[in-house]
Amino acid sequence: RSPMLFTLEALDASEGECLLLAYGTAAEPRLIAFDEGPARTCDQALIPRLLQLRTRLGIEEGEVLPIELWVVTHVDEDHIDGVVSLFERMRTARTDGEPQLVKVKEMWHNGFDDLIGTDEVTSAIKYLNALPGTLPSGRGMVASIAQGRALLDAARLFGVEVNSGFEKLVARPDDAGVVVPFGAGLTLTVIGPARKELGLYQKKWNADLTDGKKEGRVASARLDKNAFNLASIAVLAEVGGRTMLLTGDAGGAPLLEGLEAAGRLSADGRMK
Repeated sequence: RSPMLFTLEALDASEGECLLLAYGTAAEPRLIAFDEGPARTCDQALIPRLLQLRTRLGIEEGEVLPIELWVVTHVDEDHIDGVVSLFERMRTARTDGEPQLVKVKEMWHNGFDDLIGTDEVTSAIKYLNALPGTLPSGRGMVASIAQGRALLDAARLFGVEVNSGFEKLVARPDDAGVVVPFGAGLTLTVIGPARKELGLYQKKWNADLTDGKKEGRVASARLDKNAFNLASIAVLAEVGGRTMLLTGDAGGAPLLEGLEAAGRLSADGRMK
């Protein structure tokens, strides 16, 4: 009988994150990807590894390597840019009539527009893009927002299901986790973000947006990575009693609150 798999591989993503979770069996492995680091990670680490996996699994040219789920935890450039680069290469391959490297069945990604629920994102992007020089706290963040939009457009182009089974955004109720089965004995329990955290996120944006009535200028300039991190998708992965906690850039306190809400902490507030 083929042994069960439950392994996590961290690829070189410089300062970012690019993870491959393998589960199922050695004979029939399944893959879930988490983020993909900055743009250079795509060519330097991810694509070479995917090509190795195709060879080891005996996937022939013209066939695709299936990826059950791609979790894009949040829109920081060191987590999302590499994923966008991969889909750009897939788009080019399709245009040139070349075979696809992978088939992504599903994606979890909370687009910024859906998070804050306002069209003012567009004005913020236009404002910063029109500025000469640099704006240290704003330009990079808004560029990441634009990358999030591009990723969702690319996912739809390739027929990837986005946030299937959730109400638009991947999030948990304030008082519970969300358990999602992925077959072959794997479950992913969403422990963050909580709906209340997304509400705080939206309030911060709206408050900055209306400060001085500058139509998005203040919001786009002030928004920092802490706000993005607050919205990180965090999950507890489990197979046969073994667990992995995959956190994105979520903070310690929200993670503990999520684990407690999901009933995963002991009476003294701990878990193994």
